Amino acid sequence: MKTKFEKELYPADSNGQIQKSVLKSFTKNKNKRLVFESKFDGSRYLLHIINNGNHLTSRRKSVKTGEYCDKIDNVPHFKKIACGEKYHGTVIDGEMVSKSVKLSGLGGVGGILNSGVEKAVAKQKKFGKVKMMAFNILRYRGKDVTKKAFIYRRKLLKKTLIGLYKLNPNLHKVLLLTPQTRPKLWNDMKQQYVQSLRNGFEGVMIKDIYAPDGKGMWKWKVRRDTCVIVTGFVPGEKKYKGLLGSLKVSVYHKNKLVEIGDCSGMTDKLRKKWSKMGKRFFGTVIEVKAQELGAKGRLRHPSYLKIRDDYPPEKCTLAKTKKDLLKI
Repeated sequence: MKTKFEKELYPADSNGQIQKSVLKSFTKNKNKRLVFESKFDGSRYLLHIINNGNHLTSRRKSVKTGEYCDKIDNVPHFKKIACGEKYHGTVIDGEMVSKSVKLSGLGGVGGILNSGVEKAVAKQKKFGKVKMMAFNILRYRGKDVTKKAFIYRRKLLKKTLIGLYKLNPNLHKVLLLTPQTRPKLWNDMKQQYVQSLRNGFEGVMIKDIYAPDGKGMWKWKVRRDTCVIVTGFVPGEKKYKGLLGSLKVSVYHKNKLVEIGDCSGMTDKLRKKWSKMGKRFFGTVIEVKAQELGAKGRLRHPSYLKIRDDYPPEKCTLAKTKKDLLKI
C-alpha cells in the first residue's frame, strides 16, 4: 500500500452543547439511537498509524510551519506502535489523557504535550505515560470511513485496536477504547451525567449511532455560575482593536484580590460601553459561567452572564468560587 501521512487531516467538531430541554424532548425512537460516553478532560488528537513512522496531530496549526502540530516525539510509546501492512494508513481520533485529572499542570497532558521532547519524556517517567482514549476512526488502511454510520466505525475501531494489541504487547495499557452505555430513559441519562461528573469527567458525549462523522454528536458538559470582580481589561485584537477584548476577573483570598481568569462573551454594545468607562468599571461584580477552576487556579472556559449590582464584592472569595464550581 502507498498510503501517505495526510498532513491536512483534522477531526470534525461535534454539534456543540446540548441543553437538558432538548435531550428531554427526544422521542423514544430517537433515544434508542443514542449512546453515552464519559467526556475525558484531555486534549483531542489524531493518531496516524503509518508503517514508516506514526504521527500524532492536534487541531491547532503551527505558527512556524502552517501545518497541524505533530507531537509524536513527545510520546515515544505511540511512535513505536507497529502496524505492518495490515493497519498501515489507519487514523484514530481520541482524547489524550494523563494520570492528572486536570488538563494543565506538570503531570497534566497539556503540560506534557506542550513541553519540549526531553521534558515531555522526563515528565512521563515521573507522572506516568500519556494515554489515548479512542472514540472514532477516520481512516482504515488508507480508506476514508467518515461517511459510514457511527455504529459501523465503532465496531471497526474495536476490531482495529484488538489487531494492534496482538502486534504490540502492552499497547492496551495506553491505547484504550472509550466505554459506552445506552441509556434510553431521561432518569437514566441524568444519572449517568451526574455520575460522570462525580467521577471527575467533564460530562458526557452523546452520539447518534447511525450518523456519519461530524453529525449527530452533542456535548453535555457542566457549566456552573459564580460571581467575580472585574479588575482589569485585556486589549482587543482584529475586530475588537481599540476596544477591550476580555475582562480580567478576581476574587478575594486572605484579604487580597487574586486574579483567576479572563472572561469574554459580552455583546459588542457592552464592550463599547465598558471600553469608554475604562478603569471606572473596575470593581464591578459580574456573574460568569465556567467549567471549573483549573490546576493553575484559573477559571476554565469562563463566559460573561450579567452584572450583579446586588452582590457584595466582599462575598466574592476563592472559597466561595470553589464551592460554586463543585455543584452538581
